[in-house]
Amino acid sequence: MRQSARYDTGLIKFWVLALALLGCEAKEISPIALRQGTLLGEPVFNAPGEVQPIDVPTYTYRVNTGPNAYTVTVRADSLLRLNPKTPRPKDMDGYVRLKLLDAVNNRPVFRWKPTGQKLVAVAIFSNPVFIDNNLIVNSAAAVWRWDSSFPTGKDGEVSYNDGQRMQGVDDTQKPIYVKGNVPAALPAGNLYVWCVWAWDDAGINIRYSSRELPIRVQ
Repeated sequence: MRQSARYDTGLIKFWVLALALLGCEAKEISPIALRQGTLLGEPVFNAPGEVQPIDVPTYTYRVNTGPNAYTVTVRADSLLRLNPKTPRPKDMDGYVRLKLLDAVNNRPVFRWKPTGQKLVAVAIFSNPVFIDNNLIVNSAAAVWRWDSSFPTGKDGEVSYNDGQRMQGVDDTQKPIYVKGNVPAALPAGNLYVWCVWAWDDAGINIRYSSRELPIRVQ
């Protein structure tokens, strides 16, 4: 499956209504040439001089309350910066071999330095993200997503329950989103990567992107 990296990609669908609510204006803007980051230290959506990195510093969050409460520490960028020039793995086994997996609960919290942009998206993939000729080649590997049109969550912090689960694609190659107010939890033991990115205000070009961040569900 190959999907455009513009705002209307099947992976992150910003509907016309959502754009209107966000106050965006249509503009004639030429698309930039996106490629995937090939090194651990590079943004997953990459275009030197065009895409700025979104930093994801180490952060913690609490799970549950009372005697069953515990703290999850996500090392994020600090984990990848141990080997910034290492080639980005082509599969999840590669992250296992490099021992670059943050342990999270089945409903994780995602935090990053806010971009200040109106159009922001976060997604979880079951495999590393592949981009070719401005297309997200494997958008069918996305299992969860959130974007700025959702009623909860914000640029800089999103909880798993703020987003929506996904299950495959339809006959037109558009992802199928699981209906329901609360997304089903991630299965324990599974490996994923997550990343966050943001478009320009016209929704044409991705201008900000985090690195690809690997996680293991406890």
